[in-house]
Amino acid sequence: MPCVNPAVVSRLLDMLDAREAVIPCWRPGMYEPLHAVYARSALRRYLEDHDDLSLRAMIRALDCRFVPVETLRDLDPGLRTFTNINRVDDLAEIGEDCG
Repeated sequence: MPCVNPAVVSRLLDMLDAREAVIPCWRPGMYEPLHAVYARSALRRYLEDHDDLSLRAMIRALDCRFVPVETLRDLDPGLRTFTNINRVDDLAEIGEDCG
C-alpha cells in the first residue's frame, strides 16, 4: 500500500464514531480491509475471543460501516490509496510517484 493518502485515512477515522470499523468498499462484498480503520478495543476483543484470523471473519464479527470508495475520490481523484503491491513488477509499474 505505497500510495496511502493521509487525508483519506483522516476521513475514515472521522467516520468511525461509535462503530468498530470503517471499511472502504468497491461494491457490496468487495472490501478494502487493509485500507480500513479499526477501533483498537474492537480488534483486541476480537483477537481474544476468536481463533480465526481471517479478515473476512473479523469483518463479519465487527460493527462495520462500509464506505463506497467513490466517496473518497474528492480526496484521492485516482483512488491511488487503494494501490496494492504484490510483486516486484507491481512496484516498478508505479515508480516513484503515487500522486
